[in-house]
Amino acid sequence: MKSLHVAVVAAAVATGGLPALAGADAAITIFPLPLPHSAPVSITSGPDGNLWFVEQNRDRIGRITTQGIITEYAIPHSYHDRFRGGYWITQARDGGLWFSSWCGIARVDVSGRFSPCLKAAAGELSTGPDGNLWFLGGESLNKPGIIGRLTIAGGAKDLTEFDEPASSQNRSGLAVGPDENLWFSAWGTFGNNDSINVLLPTGQIVRTYTFPQFTDISALVTGPDGNMWMLAGRFVGRIHLDGTIDEYPLSSPNWSYAGIAAGPADSVWFPRPSAIGQVDMAGHITEHRLPAPHENGLPTDVVVGPDGNIWFTEADGNAIGRLTP
Repeated sequence: MKSLHVAVVAAAVATGGLPALAGADAAITIFPLPLPHSAPVSITSGPDGNLWFVEQNRDRIGRITTQGIITEYAIPHSYHDRFRGGYWITQARDGGLWFSSWCGIARVDVSGRFSPCLKAAAGELSTGPDGNLWFLGGESLNKPGIIGRLTIAGGAKDLTEFDEPASSQNRSGLAVGPDENLWFSAWGTFGNNDSINVLLPTGQIVRTYTFPQFTDISALVTGPDGNMWMLAGRFVGRIHLDGTIDEYPLSSPNWSYAGIAAGPADSVWFPRPSAIGQVDMAGHITEHRLPAPHENGLPTDVVVGPDGNIWFTEADGNAIGRLTP
C-alpha cells in the first residue's frame, strides 16, 4: 500500500476568502413532506426519472417527481430491529434502489416493492466500478471499520466484509474516483491522522493520503475536472492524484452529515447551513440561500436530478428541495 502525506495548497476564494452569497440567479423550491418529523436524509436519482429518498424517522422510502409530486412507501415491519428508519439510498445497476437500515441492506423497485433485507453492518452505500454494491460500516453499528461488497450481478447476493487496518476509525464519503477505484475517508479517532483511502474492487487499499490534522471529511465526488473533490468541516477541497490538495475555506463550519455532487455550471455542489454551496473549478464559492420559512434550515444531502437541477434533503425542515441554477 502506498501512503502519501498531503501537501496542502491554500487557495484564495472570492470576497477575501469568504464565500459570496448568491442573489436571484438560482431559484430554490421547497416541497414539504406529507407527514411531520419524517427527517429525509439521503437522496438519489432513480432509474425511472424520479428522485428517491430515505425518511429516517418514518420507516418510509420516498419518491418525488421532478414536478414535486411525492409518494411514500412504508418499509416492511419485519425489517425493523431496535430502531426504525433508514440511512442511505443509491441506484444500482440492476435497476433497483438499495438502501441501508438497522436490518442491513434492502432493495426497493420503482413500483415500491421491497425485497428481503440482507444482514450487514451497512451505513453509506455506493455502486462500485465493478457494478456491485459497496458499503461502509459505522460507529452506531459497532463496526466503524467495515468495508463491504454485495454482489448483485446476475441475481446473486454474495456479501463480503473486509476489516481494514485502522478499523476503529469512522468511515465516510464512499465514491468512485477518477481512477475507477473506490475512495473513502477515515477520521475522528484520537491518535490517528485523518486520511483519504483508495480501494481496489478486490477489497485492498492501495493508496492513502494522510492529513496532518483533523479535517472531518464527510463526502467525496469526482469533479468535472477529473479530480476528486471533498467536503470537510471547514473547507471544500480538491485532491490531485499526486497527493496535492487545494483547500477553499468555508465561512463557517459545515453540517457534519452531508453529501456532495458534481453538477451543472461546471461546478461541485454541497449542503451548507441555510444554503446550498457551489464551487467552480477555479475555486470560487457561492452560497445559494434557502427561502423563508426555511432560511435557518440544514440541508443534508444533494444529488443532480434527471432534469439537470440540484435536489437536496432538509432533515430538520422535513422537506425536499430543488435548486435550478
